[in-house]
Amino acid sequence: MTNLHEWTQGVCGDGAAILCDGEMITIERVVDTLNAAECLMVENIQLRAACGYPIKAIYDHLVHPVNPFKCGICDARKDGP
Repeated sequence: MTNLHEWTQGVCGDGAAILCDGEMITIERVVDTLNAAECLMVENIQLRAACGYPIKAIYDHLVHPVNPFKCGICDARKDGP
């Protein structure tokens, strides 16, 4: 199992700080991490849709009508046994 980072908040001077595993991180790292996480979420949704799993309606705008993964497994699941 992968160990996930522990994200917390703290106080720095008279402002807020974001901590990753107890260490203060830069706003650039926060933004990079959020962008990477969103990309992974979208890819996961698209893969699940391509494999025929139901997708919540709020994610419909993220799903491509054509399978972008071209792995064959997703197409085989759609066609059935």
